[in-house]
Amino acid sequence: MADDTAYPSEILDAGASEKSLDRPTSAWVRFFARMVDYGWIYLLLYVLRRYFLGIPHYFFYYFPVEYALFIPIEALFLWCKQATPGKMLLSIRVQHTQGDFSFSRCLRRACKVYFRGVGMGVFLVHFFCLSFSYSRFVQTGRAVWDAEEHFEVHHKVPQTTNILLGIFLFFFFFFFKRYA
Repeated sequence: MADDTAYPSEILDAGASEKSLDRPTSAWVRFFARMVDYGWIYLLLYVLRRYFLGIPHYFFYYFPVEYALFIPIEALFLWCKQATPGKMLLSIRVQHTQGDFSFSRCLRRACKVYFRGVGMGVFLVHFFCLSFSYSRFVQTGRAVWDAEEHFEVHHKVPQTTNILLGIFLFFFFFFFKRYA
């Protein structure tokens, strides 16, 4: 009779190999990565405005310039690294299904995220766009902009330190923007 006993080393080895496999992302992991990205771009813009350009903080307070300026930056990161800094932190990769990973395609994807995904950062429009994007993602397993531009987004299980760093950065950026 065969021994069906699973030893601890076998369980740990099976779990380790499974963690490294790519799998489709969850909406919340992607959202969290995007918020970390918006946080660092806002911090960069704040430092540029305040210390190098001398523009007061309230000048851009009601205009969602942080989102608009992130479009070419996101496209450049996707084109060069296939991930933004927030996505890299959480082990997310963007891949093109047809192998055409051009800058123009990445720019179109970033524009669609800006208009359809975050609603240009406009207060109430932002929440409606996020809600519709989330419901579409839950139903189909893909975001609208990824399906239209033929992108697939996969991730590996992020390390615990990366998750903790992401949480810290998220709250740091949130409170920095609120109280700066």
